[in-house]
Amino acid sequence: MTLDQTFQTFLKEDNTNKTIPSSGNILVGLDQGEQEHLLAIMNSMLSAISDSPVINPYYIVERIKTRLKVTFGLIFDNAYFLGNIGSFERPLMAYNGLESTYGGGMTPPADNSWQKFFPHGLVIKFQFLKVGTLYNVNADIVPQPDPPKPPPISEN
Repeated sequence: MTLDQTFQTFLKEDNTNKTIPSSGNILVGLDQGEQEHLLAIMNSMLSAISDSPVINPYYIVERIKTRLKVTFGLIFDNAYFLGNIGSFERPLMAYNGLESTYGGGMTPPADNSWQKFFPHGLVIKFQFLKVGTLYNVNADIVPQPDPPKPPPISEN
């Protein structure tokens, strides 16, 4: 067997074994442990961004929004800080819009969103506290909870 033939057999995809990454089995999804590991990585990135107090809390939100869009292909709606203490949450959505590139033209971005690996989606939760003139902002990504089940229909 030549070196080229050995290399070609190495490149052959195996869709029957889920432990070997291939384009045929990558869309199967992540198991519970892999989802928790991915969320730990995402949340460690968020804690690194929001580790110090800031005068303008929207600066932290915009840094988080940009980093999630570029790194994980996720976006969320605008956030508003009302009062001195509070929390709010926004659902994360996969980024699939068109973005202008340098030099003109519109190109569709690659679907690099991790959203497809979580069955019910993800939610970003913000907690904030204003002390004096500084804001402490904390952000966490959690799986979206299961929707409540409707009550059973009883026949009376």
